Amino acid sequence: MIGMATTVVTSSTQAIIALLIAPAAAGGAIGNPISIHNVVAALTVVGLIGEEGRVIRLELIPVLYYGAVTGILTLLLSYMIVPGAF
Repeated sequence: MIGMATTVVTSSTQAIIALLIAPAAAGGAIGNPISIHNVVAALTVVGLIGEEGRVIRLELIPVLYYGAVTGILTLLLSYMIVPGAF
């Protein structure tokens, strides 16, 4: 569904579709380490029930770093590859 909406937006704005889909996919991957479902499943497997908050706090720093770097790279690439599209 997101892919279809992105295709419509890119076709109407003449933007390169990869410049919109790649950051969206990266954003989905960035959210996985702090997804409560993934954290609970992993902690249940290793037997650390009740440590969800601590694990999410520890994972928050790399997630924020990864998100900031991805955002900056996306911004730079979008202005360098298609400077007039945005």
